[in-house]
Amino acid sequence: MSKESVVLKRLFSEKTIKLKRADSLEAVNGLGQTFKSLFNEEIDLSKEQSEEKTVAVMETVKDADFRTIFGSLDKNLDNLCLTKYQIAMFCQNYKDYLSSQRATFFLYKENDEYIVSIVFTHLNSVIGLMRIFGLNYDWNSNNHPRVVVPVSHF
Repeated sequence: MSKESVVLKRLFSEKTIKLKRADSLEAVNGLGQTFKSLFNEEIDLSKEQSEEKTVAVMETVKDADFRTIFGSLDKNLDNLCLTKYQIAMFCQNYKDYLSSQRATFFLYKENDEYIVSIVFTHLNSVIGLMRIFGLNYDWNSNNHPRVVVPVSHF
């Protein structure tokens, strides 16, 4: 976080959540079903190369659209992106940090376009929807949506 956000507050700050990089088939073993339920496609390792990232879980405290939510953390959105593999890894290995009441947002980039993966939990499984970053809709902070972003830049 380059500055204190007025839109988000950090949760679980005492926890360190590390997402490993996808560098081999062994690394993605076991994530296939979660990945498919989130993105409706198979994992393509050639698109999922990344470094290990430590992430923070945030919660909205003010109604805001995606541009305001993510922009309140860093104006360079590339710093806030995860890979689809890392999103699936988080959803599978850190389910307890997903919002049990509403949605959890993850930002990724595909074909030079920012996309928000909106993840819901239902009966111990995860369901994902994708939305274009520029969607002009204010998310109600009373529903406590969460946001997961890399922390390496702040």
